[in-house]
Amino acid sequence: MEHIELYIPAHLMNNAQNSSYLHDYYNKLIRNKWLNNELDIKREMVIKARLLKEDKVAEYLADLFS
Repeated sequence: MEHIELYIPAHLMNNAQNSSYLHDYYNKLIRNKWLNNELDIKREMVIKARLLKEDKVAEYLADLFS
């Protein structure tokens, strides 16, 4: 998967701090993708957004990565 810049619209976020956390997590997954080719970034990002109680963001990410 080619590294793309992740954009999450602010109006979807319940907590602005989660945006920074999700961006950092995404960058970590991209780095780990080189080590583990089986890593499903879409799945991991959607799960992380749901754990942060960012359901609208999770839906947005699912559409973005599909």
